[in-house]
Amino acid sequence: MVEARRLARYVPYPVHAGYMNGSGVLITGAMAPHLVGLPIGLSRFDPSDVHPLALVVALTALWIALRPPAWTRRIPPYLTA
Repeated sequence: MVEARRLARYVPYPVHAGYMNGSGVLITGAMAPHLVGLPIGLSRFDPSDVHPLALVVALTALWIALRPPAWTRRIPPYLTA
């Protein structure tokens, strides 16, 4: 583990930034079907398969994670959401 940290110093910042941005894009793309409640393994998108309540739950969890309520001060916001 210590050796990997030493080697990471020699990797340029744009490479680190590109790697992290690419990871974020892949994670966002992989979670998008779950955001609207599409079933797993769906081969093509049909708007009638979208579950509006799934979107409401996802947006509520995002709201709680970004603006945690006062009664959850001891619990981390992302865990609360």
